[in-house]
Amino acid sequence: MTFERGIDSKQYTEAHHLIPYTEYDNYADQNICIDREQNIVSLCPNCHRKIHHGTKDEIYKLLEVLFENRGLALERHYGCDLNKLKNYYAK
Repeated sequence: MTFERGIDSKQYTEAHHLIPYTEYDNYADQNICIDREQNIVSLCPNCHRKIHHGTKDEIYKLLEVLFENRGLALERHYGCDLNKLKNYYAK
């Protein structure tokens, strides 16, 4: 659930790195930057909190939905499939 921003009445969303920023150095060591549009999604505030603080089942369900839309780009640019992505959130 989101809300309208006061400044322009557009829906408020938050940016989230699918491959978490905790993996930045691992990819940087391979000269790959995860701070690119292929890896960033726009989430409502509730989903953004869920992906960071939800139960493992809730997080995995959300990742599956997001991977349906971004999976091809993640695999192509980062070699990251759904299982690898889920492992990043299992820590």
